[in-house]
Amino acid sequence: MYDPAVIARNTLSNHSFRVGAYLETNSYGISHGNVAHDNSRLTMCAEMLALMVAKGASLEPKHLHLVTDSEDLVFPCGICRQYMTEWPKLKVTVYNSDGSKKVTKTSNQLLPNPFKRGRV
Repeated sequence: MYDPAVIARNTLSNHSFRVGAYLETNSYGISHGNVAHDNSRLTMCAEMLALMVAKGASLEPKHLHLVTDSEDLVFPCGICRQYMTEWPKLKVTVYNSDGSKKVTKTSNQLLPNPFKRGRV
């Protein structure tokens, strides 16, 4: 049996704000760390990268596990939450650095009133 939090923790990047992601899909798992740049606008979040890889491979995301090196729980940024709404039932579990704290929510719970094209 595998531990998704351990896999995500093993993909933590080498940037000052470290994030690791492990995405369970309908076929296999995808792990990714955030890709950081000195210009924060060029940084790509670990969860966004894992979801983009899954989408590009026509996989269905089922459960996203996120780990940071913080003692507190750190939830995805607003852009990532908006992107996750493409999969309303996607489960997202966030863990603190040592795994002593965790919370699981759906993407709809993380962003209950997302932007939708038809609402403009």
